[in-house]
Amino acid sequence: MIYFPFFLFAFSLPQEVTEPQQGSVQLPRSPSLSVAAKPFPVNATDLAYGENLWRETGCLACHAPSGIASLSTRADVQSLAEFLGGSPPSFGVARSFPHDFGLDFEEAIALSAFLLRSQYVSAEEAPPQPGLAWECYEIQIEEGSLPSIEGKEPAAYGTTDFIGVDVRTRDNHFLLRFQSKLFIPEKGDWTFHLGSDDSSWLWLDGEQVIRNEALAPMRVVSETRNLSAGFHLFEVRMTEAAGEELIELKWEGPGFPEPIKIPTENFQVQREALIPPPFTPDNPRNLGAPNYRAMLETGDSVADRMQRDGCLSCHTRSGRGGLPEEARIAFVGEEDLGFEGQLPPSLDGVGHRLRESWIRGHLTGAQRARPYLRARCVEMGEEEANQWANLFADTDATADDDKDPVSSESSVERGQVLAGNQGKNCIACHRVAGQDGPAIQGMDLAIQYERMKPDWFLEWLESPAVHRPGTRMPTFWPLSDRTSQADREALWAWTALGAAMPLPEGLVADADAYDLEPGQRPLLHGCSLSGLSARCLAVGTPKRTHYAYDLEHLQLRWLWRGAFLNVEGTWRGRNLVELSPAGMDHVVLDSAFPFQLPGAPKAEPHLLGWRLDSDGWPLFRIQLGDVEIQDTMRSRWTAGGSAFVRTLRVIGGAVNVNLPAGDGVRLTPASSFLLQDGDSQEVVYQW
Repeated sequence: MIYFPFFLFAFSLPQEVTEPQQGSVQLPRSPSLSVAAKPFPVNATDLAYGENLWRETGCLACHAPSGIASLSTRADVQSLAEFLGGSPPSFGVARSFPHDFGLDFEEAIALSAFLLRSQYVSAEEAPPQPGLAWECYEIQIEEGSLPSIEGKEPAAYGTTDFIGVDVRTRDNHFLLRFQSKLFIPEKGDWTFHLGSDDSSWLWLDGEQVIRNEALAPMRVVSETRNLSAGFHLFEVRMTEAAGEELIELKWEGPGFPEPIKIPTENFQVQREALIPPPFTPDNPRNLGAPNYRAMLETGDSVADRMQRDGCLSCHTRSGRGGLPEEARIAFVGEEDLGFEGQLPPSLDGVGHRLRESWIRGHLTGAQRARPYLRARCVEMGEEEANQWANLFADTDATADDDKDPVSSESSVERGQVLAGNQGKNCIACHRVAGQDGPAIQGMDLAIQYERMKPDWFLEWLESPAVHRPGTRMPTFWPLSDRTSQADREALWAWTALGAAMPLPEGLVADADAYDLEPGQRPLLHGCSLSGLSARCLAVGTPKRTHYAYDLEHLQLRWLWRGAFLNVEGTWRGRNLVELSPAGMDHVVLDSAFPFQLPGAPKAEPHLLGWRLDSDGWPLFRIQLGDVEIQDTMRSRWTAGGSAFVRTLRVIGGAVNVNLPAGDGVRLTPASSFLLQDGDSQEVVYQW
């Protein structure tokens, strides 16, 4: 980590201090943004992070590399971060379109700090700010007593909002020191609770108040002092030898008898900051008026609208638009994919290439195909995103471009071979269902069916360099013969399985000693599952489509795809740890027992047990009155993913069946039906 050399901590009270309000003695502040123009604590790391965001996320497509002129005279960090974070500033200034790029709170703050960097003042010049000064010393800790740091230089230092171990420079053998002025809002008895692993100490006004010494797991020492209202010199130190590293400080006093963490506002320290100009009715905050471009009329209505709305600042269409040179140079990616790993793609024919649902999801920020691109696309509301998706489809789509070629299990198996290192070696440049390949980690092949139309997928494989000059994608099928066509269709059939696609040869799943992955037969694991019960059976299948059955409540409850389970909690936690699916597409079925006897609706069910058939699939046997219900599940591949076929059979009488579903789960046929003695029924679960 890089820290700016601003540590100038003074133990004399400043000439002018702002005392926290009485109400500041409460739970720590949340990351909500205040519109008050107050000094904003900042450091060199924040500014460097903000500058990287400015250069790499797409800002230079529309703005000068140096920033936005005069912004520091008309904005403060809080209001600008609201603007950049996707919300209209609470002081009522209208938003320029477009400016919602999906920045999270931390990113919006860092970017705002960089843009307002001319407001910077040093720690000596800034008024006191909430927070604490900290230092980390890398020293050998051999015992619980307090080591001397006299004459030693800290490995790192800075300011922070809370006392904690996150600022440490390593996990073992270190000492942390926190210093500040602590504001006591009311005279009286104040109790401090200091817990740590390993040792810790607390001083107030130079007097040691707490001595919590031991090379031992977390324990708490409490002490009470009668303190006057106002500021008191404050210091905490902690040491860590090895093992877990923890420190926690709480207090209680007049007006609140239960221990809570000391709010940041009750600490005060000299720290560098951004100080905005005073905002008055004559000098209000002003982020600028909405900047709508004039609508050109060239005859290309789609490109004209893209020009108006700013899309062509990054993308190209019909030979128009694209990034200025400064932005092209600044844009970077996480993978060595050439321009495909750095720059936004052309939108020529995008309505023929991509499904409407994907375009809509991408524009709302719900889906992203290129996580290796650091540039961000503007995020829109549902209505506007839907308009763009419809416009692209109406303009670009061709007849039957979303019609799937005929596929079979043999074509899926052929596609699996082609994707591996014994075929076309797609895994050399692509991820597969969340698993990294051996080299470059390009676009995940498991999302291509959801993203692309079949026609475009086959066209792209046939001649990628024609469709995107400069691409690093090789031309594997230069001939348009039937064998080449069958190969391309086989790859499509394999990618159509999404997260359920079988992993190709040469791709080694992320190694973990506790990962369970099914082989050629179903893999069963009895365990406690999160939110269900301690008596569950998770069933992993060779088709990477899995389910969990709650044996305590006799209900099918979970469906998911991809990776199966990581069972570290079972083995190391002695089955006291609840497990969760390791894969994706996880759905939770509604909790309701699905079987009733027509004449005895309150009959109590009992598990008779379960057995495996010849292929290793479990069959659950449930007793309900005089009737036995047999319940089994098998996975199968379908276009666009995979499904489960649930087979129910009753022996000894009739049963009303009302199968619960869950969000996004479709049952075929309908979930409610009557089974007579000896009847069976197949129900397909798709999600």
